[in-house]
Amino acid sequence: MTTANTEVELDLVVARRTDEAHAVVSLELQRPDGTPLPPWTPGTHIDLILEGLP
Repeated sequence: MTTANTEVELDLVVARRTDEAHAVVSLELQRPDGTPLPPWTPGTHIDLILEGLP
């Protein structure tokens, strides 16, 4: 099965941050206006570009 790779760039905000273990966090990301994110499929990954960190 062949699928087309689609790259989408989104501006997202952290809706929730959870400390899972020492030096491990989970982040829940969402669009600033709360609209749904695009659907995902198994194997999907994201690249994060972080701004505003010290």
